[in-house]
Amino acid sequence: MKYNLGCGSDYRFGWINCDKYPDSEPDLVMDLESFPWPIADDSAEEVLLSHVLEHLGGHSNVFLDVMRELYRICRPSARIVIRVPDPRHDDYFSDPTHQRPILPGTFQPLDLALNEEWQSRKLPGTPLAKYLKIDLPVVSVTRHLDPQWLNAWQSKSVTDDALTQAVRSSNNVVQWSEIVLEARKPFSPGQSLKKVDALVVKRVAGMGDVLMALSALSAVRAATGLCVYIETSPDYEGIASACPAIERVFTDADAMVAHFRASGMADVRYLDWSPAHFGISRLHQVDAFLMSLGLTLPEACKGVRIELAAAVDVDRHLAGIPAGRRKVVLHPGVTDPNRTWPPQFWQALAEDLVAAGDAVIVVGETRSQDGRSVASLDRPSVLDLTDRLTLDETLALLRRCDILISGDSGPIQLAGASDIAIVGLYSVVAGSNRLPHRPGDHARRAVAVAPSCRFHPCYPRMNDPEAVARFCAEDGVSPTDVPALFARWCVNPERYACVREPETLGRVKAALAPLA
Repeated sequence: MKYNLGCGSDYRFGWINCDKYPDSEPDLVMDLESFPWPIADDSAEEVLLSHVLEHLGGHSNVFLDVMRELYRICRPSARIVIRVPDPRHDDYFSDPTHQRPILPGTFQPLDLALNEEWQSRKLPGTPLAKYLKIDLPVVSVTRHLDPQWLNAWQSKSVTDDALTQAVRSSNNVVQWSEIVLEARKPFSPGQSLKKVDALVVKRVAGMGDVLMALSALSAVRAATGLCVYIETSPDYEGIASACPAIERVFTDADAMVAHFRASGMADVRYLDWSPAHFGISRLHQVDAFLMSLGLTLPEACKGVRIELAAAVDVDRHLAGIPAGRRKVVLHPGVTDPNRTWPPQFWQALAEDLVAAGDAVIVVGETRSQDGRSVASLDRPSVLDLTDRLTLDETLALLRRCDILISGDSGPIQLAGASDIAIVGLYSVVAGSNRLPHRPGDHARRAVAVAPSCRFHPCYPRMNDPEAVARFCAEDGVSPTDVPALFARWCVNPERYACVREPETLGRVKAALAPLA
């Protein structure tokens, strides 16, 4: 169907003519500022608003509701033809019912691809397409000259260059414009990547960070179908290669460059997700990665899948645990001082779990690839698998156990590729910004345990240059020594009190209760 909205006396045969005034004898009497419109979803193949839109929406909310209704009634790829007086022509100023000037740029905030481009480059501009869930790109603009200027141009008394300059700088040159929009439906994030052949991301260090990068790349592929690649450390090559969303894993930059030179791909987008600002974002780190592309993706897209080889077998380690006994995995990580809970906490936790009848299993490495380790627990009844599992085997173990308790993002993110319940301990970041996305349900069966410290979470405070300068002066850390800054960061005068709170054990027990 074709709709002629605000038809007035311009009645068009073959169209559904709509107007708020019955005296114009429209096919449908309707007020374009009364919502919702009495028009079915996805029913319009073309919509005409001829010298109408400038009369609508004295308040911006009303104008945006008009645009939202236009999007709703349009079929995919429907055309919206908008004719409006030029805001610098007397025709616009001489009508007291005109509410707002309409320019082609008026519709840029309603173009999802532009929204994404703005946000990826941190440019100003209100991303209305994202907010309103509508996508109305401009496909053509035709300017119609005032008769005086048209005659002068046709008689060649005005050159093309002079006319172009006059259009940009003078009044009463363009009389009116026709702006054609396309209803890009269904609403699909990732429009800015449509012409990209491949996306390559670099994230080398930190198992948790690499897994969150895999989660973000999986979301990109699910939302757009784009081929995604990752450049990472050889330590994580196996686990990254087991992620079905990843087209290929590179561990050598030269090999990666040679591959894409030989591929014939015209547009390969390369991003480095290593910088520290991703870790101190106010967003979930997966969303911070995605925002570097300007993408806001639904939760259902996020989460990392890992397909383990059938040969990965950890049942031999669990053979001595009676059937039906709850299996709790502990990762008592020893890492930076602002993220390490003391060994006595882990010892007390293990003793309480064993006393409650749980099978307690300790995992980790005494010397991992990134220099981290795990605390040793002195408890004979604990199954100690420290230094005995590969990453694949650790994931296989998590898939056969019931609960993971950890303060390290690596095992927590790895657990996100399983259905195991997760209790994450957090100090410098909010759990809501780190708990793993799981396909279809963010943080499903995952609980964050936070300290009572009034400065928690304190990592986002690194975005304040003055706070960083004060800390560096007090602690003797160079602001350019990023690893040391992240490892020692704490704004509480009682340094690292959050990881020493005796109440943490009770909070973990409370978090475990609903997961039993």
